[in-house]
Amino acid sequence: MPPVVGNKRSARKKPTLPSSAPWRPQLERLFDAYLRLRPEIRARIDARAQTKRDYRAKRRAETLVGLRSTERVLVALAAHGPITRARLRSITLLTHQNTALRPLIDAGILATETRIGTKGTGTRAHGTRRHVVVGLNAAFPVSTELRALLLALAEGTDAGRTLHPFAASSPRSTYDVTALFTTAPLLWALLMMNAVPGREIDVASLHRLRPQHAAFTIHGRMHWLLEQGLVKQRRQGLVIYYGLNPEHRLYSPLKRLLDRIGKVWPDLVAAAKVNDDLKPARRLVQDRNARRPVAK
Repeated sequence: MPPVVGNKRSARKKPTLPSSAPWRPQLERLFDAYLRLRPEIRARIDARAQTKRDYRAKRRAETLVGLRSTERVLVALAAHGPITRARLRSITLLTHQNTALRPLIDAGILATETRIGTKGTGTRAHGTRRHVVVGLNAAFPVSTELRALLLALAEGTDAGRTLHPFAASSPRSTYDVTALFTTAPLLWALLMMNAVPGREIDVASLHRLRPQHAAFTIHGRMHWLLEQGLVKQRRQGLVIYYGLNPEHRLYSPLKRLLDRIGKVWPDLVAAAKVNDDLKPARRLVQDRNARRPVAK
């Protein structure tokens, strides 16, 4: 009798021992006895389970390039190059890959390719069959700067590095760079901060340049950037100026990425050139005084 085929969700469930099987207690005792003889296997299982619990606890945490799960995907692809989705799931413990991958593929940040495997070590699972790999999109206009930033994020983690270049490519007419960051206000804040004269901006000016975002949203983005140490603040009277923190370990790759985005999409930073023109005369005087070096 052929097995009953259920829906896709039920087909993806992990196999478990039937709770009502009369032989289950004996099998469990057999496994326990074997693990007592091989404690190193039990230690690896416990470590793997703890890693999964930690990832589940942190996957909703916010990062510079999205949720923690999205950051792990991007860092793994930057470090290991185009890989199959099965290997990506193994590296990142990714369970719902479409949730993390599909928006990045639609935005042109990631690319998928169908390749033919080659015989040899490490390819026996595929042989010469066709398989789909996913990687950073080499056609993405800021792919080089993005990969440098992701590798900087990988430092101090278990992501590792590889000598394999990212070779997946899917050219298209338009790309959505806003999908790379957690929210659009975060991208606008970083771009304007990097593009205005003096490389410093206050929230009032930022809201004036991007009025489509609510003021409390921009304040929230600045507060988050301060908590992460990515920006520094300087108070001049009643005005607080924000700028990228040159002492942060991500400063150089992040600034190169922002500079490149400004060159590829100049319309995103065009408003920064008229920032001073929109200020009242009193604010211009305050800004000049704020930039004036303090006499010792």
